[in-house]
Amino acid sequence: MVVVSVSLSAKELRDFDQVLAEMNYSSRSDAVRDAIHKFLQEHRWYHMLEHKSHFLLSLLYEEGSKHQVTEVLHRHNRVIHSSSHTHFDGRCADQLVLLGPGADIAALMRELAGVKDVRVCNCIV
Repeated sequence: MVVVSVSLSAKELRDFDQVLAEMNYSSRSDAVRDAIHKFLQEHRWYHMLEHKSHFLLSLLYEEGSKHQVTEVLHRHNRVIHSSSHTHFDGRCADQLVLLGPGADIAALMRELAGVKDVRVCNCIV
């Protein structure tokens, strides 16, 4: 196996270790492998962009990233059918209904993925 190094905040590591204990993982490595597997499964929708043209997308990000996220959304407003924005736990949450060519939606997703601390929580086809 290949060894990979990951940087986490102290809080993320504490939270991760707590979940490890609750879920009875034998090691951090086992939990990270499981998390990567789930991440890959949940993001298989990306390859469906060629066949679909509508999505429901939820984003979660720190308030400090709001300006960057807003800039991305404005650049891709042609595929954003509707959106809502709310705040909780010091974070921003956006729910977007996307409608348009798969290539345009893919471009939006690539750009959002490049913004630090933006989490795509859910994408429904």
